[in-house]
Formats: sequence, structure tokens, C-alpha cells
Amino acid sequence: MNEPPSSLPGVAAPTPGSAVGEDHVRYAGFWIRTFAFLVDGILLSIAAALIHWFIRMIFGAEGANASTIRLISNLISSVVSIAYFTISWHSPGQATAGQLICGLRVISRSGEVFTWAHALGRYFALCLALLPAFLGVLIIPFTARRQGLHDLLARTYVVKI
Repeated sequence: MNEPPSSLPGVAAPTPGSAVGEDHVRYAGFWIRTFAFLVDGILLSIAAALIHWFIRMIFGAEGANASTIRLISNLISSVVSIAYFTISWHSPGQATAGQLICGLRVISRSGEVFTWAHALGRYFALCLALLPAFLGVLIIPFTARRQGLHDLLARTYVVKI
């Protein structure tokens, strides 16, 4: 069911030492993926802080408005997070900023750029994988192709480029 791709259409032709070859794919391990996710988390935290500050400047922060401001800020930050991951995975680079910094790419089973629906589905699968005490991502070192629950559900692989 989760066979490694023998060739990856839609991925640039391999160069010497690259991750993608006809017979060889270098799957990204747990720690490099964790580091990439932390970089993305820092970027999204900065964005959330700026959003909260901006909303607070617009509405003020007195009394009953404080909970409304938090709600609006959290909703906007959630939409930004969804858009960040979905747009990044749908892009030609097929990676978030953290993944690009770490030299990683998220590929579908066919190797082609994700559709919007596939990228959005992978995002929600990632949320599911993080929920039960990170168990869905803690399985990465123990799977043959270094896949987390979200990768298995979305039929994706994270490879080194």
C-alpha cells in the first residue's frame, strides 16, 4: 500500500548527490523534521503575536473586549496557519520555510505537486497526528519510510533534497 515511488514524476531530474533518483529516495528522519517544524512554529508564533497586537490596537483591550480580542486573534492566526502550510505544500517547492531551510520536500506518492485539497487534507491529518500526545509523529523513527500518521493518511513522504 505505501510502496516507495520508483520514479517521481513532477520532481526535478536528479543531480549527483540529490535525494531523488530512480532507485533511491532519502527519507527525512525524525529530528530534522522536528527542527523544521520548530522553525515553522517560531515563524507562526511571530505572526500570531503581530496579529494579536494589530487586533488589540484596533479594538482596544479594556474589560469585555479582551476575550473578544483573543477569540478574533486566535481565529485569524488559525486561518494564517492553515494557509501557510497549505500554500507551502501546494507550491512548486513543496515545502514550508522550515522544511526548505532543512533541505526537505514533501512529496505525494506520485511525486507531483499537491492539489489544494491534498495539501489541506495533509494539514488536518497533521493536526490529528499531534493531538494524542504527539503519538502520530513519534512513530516516524519506527516506520520504514519515516512517515508519521499524517504522512500515512495523506500518502505523502518527506524527503531530503
